[in-house]
Amino acid sequence: MRAGRILMLVLALSPATGRANVFEQFGFEPRGVAMGGAQTASGDGHVASYFNPSMLPLGKEFSFGLGMSWAQPVADVHAQAINDQAGFKASPAPPTFGGITLGVVFPFGGKLDNHLALGVALYAPTSTVIRSQAYSPEIPSWYFYGSKPDRLALSVGLGLRIPYLDWLYIGGGVNVLGAFLGGFDFKVNLFNKEFEKRQLDNSLALKAAPSAGLTLDFANIGLRIAFSYRGELDLHYDMPTTFEIADVGTLDLQMRGHVHYTPHIMSLGLRWAIGPVTTSAELRYALWSRAPDPGVQVSMTMDSEIATALGVEGRFDAMSQEVSPGFSDTLEPHVGIEWYIVPRFAARLGYFFRPTPVPKQNGDTNILDGDTHSFSAGLGFNFNDPLEVFAKPVHIDLAYQFMWIPERRADKNAASAVPSYVYSAYVHNVTAAVTYAF
Repeated sequence: MRAGRILMLVLALSPATGRANVFEQFGFEPRGVAMGGAQTASGDGHVASYFNPSMLPLGKEFSFGLGMSWAQPVADVHAQAINDQAGFKASPAPPTFGGITLGVVFPFGGKLDNHLALGVALYAPTSTVIRSQAYSPEIPSWYFYGSKPDRLALSVGLGLRIPYLDWLYIGGGVNVLGAFLGGFDFKVNLFNKEFEKRQLDNSLALKAAPSAGLTLDFANIGLRIAFSYRGELDLHYDMPTTFEIADVGTLDLQMRGHVHYTPHIMSLGLRWAIGPVTTSAELRYALWSRAPDPGVQVSMTMDSEIATALGVEGRFDAMSQEVSPGFSDTLEPHVGIEWYIVPRFAARLGYFFRPTPVPKQNGDTNILDGDTHSFSAGLGFNFNDPLEVFAKPVHIDLAYQFMWIPERRADKNAASAVPSYVYSAYVHNVTAAVTYAF
């Protein structure tokens, strides 16, 4: 019984699936969220560290930003037939997410003044450092809203304004992912009913993916054209767990898979500013067809002299099968508009459409996702510090985002482990931030 409890603990502590990151899913900072996530050509300041590092030199001053976000997914999954409702099981409802964003931009001085800048952007969940979840293939579970936003996201970028070509900017950087990975090693004496060895080996694994950007900024006519690339990023984990059972043999349990997957993403953006009005548009292409199986792969082998003597070696071995999820590449349109009604007050609107990479779940898999419509609005204002601690204006931005996934059906055959079902969802996202340029 105690060995069984330890096995359950191993499965509970093992990493599982989480996909993309909060910047891709919701946007980064209220201005970008309110403008439909069209950030490739208009994500100024530390936001450019992630979306397009070539725009970092556009900020001529050292700046700092602090923000908070809160998102609540509301999902519905139910069997199509009333008679199937009683025995139908789905994963728990997606939790509420919250996080803090931090960002800084360091323009270089001296002979590099207005030509080179370093930017850093960080998202940290407020409830946990990193969390992952996975469910058995026969349990319908949400791909994007299970545990994906509960992870650290760090981006570092460097942008260069090309000398003698004041309209041309290039940049590069890295996006970093971290997770705690490890394994267990136990020695069990069943006759004495005790564990003679209990060992855990855990470490923080880091992986980085490159990013790059190119910007053409024609300030005299208010036109900006930009291109950015973000590399594929995930963590492949391999967690060996060994049970050495005295006088019986050794049980090896291997758990492996991929966590927090983000595909290759290429974006083309356009920004046009005319007086107090700025419009921004973007096309974002994501190579979801390369996505790995989101499930945990498990293999179990028993090495026992007793089993060999009885002629039953290999009878206790088992292995799960890795299956491609069959995702498709996606092309997302993003649009946004910003209007400075007066110099100290701006109103913003935005929209994007994210076609789902997940195919219809009529087969053996039960990955929940659908086409997503995002509607957003926000405002920004700045004011002088009444206490005169800060010499320059303080900027505050607010945004609200409503994401809607229309109803989608999964039609199963009679031999399926789950009945046919219907699912849909919507998400409320609220974010606020304060920035200051020194």
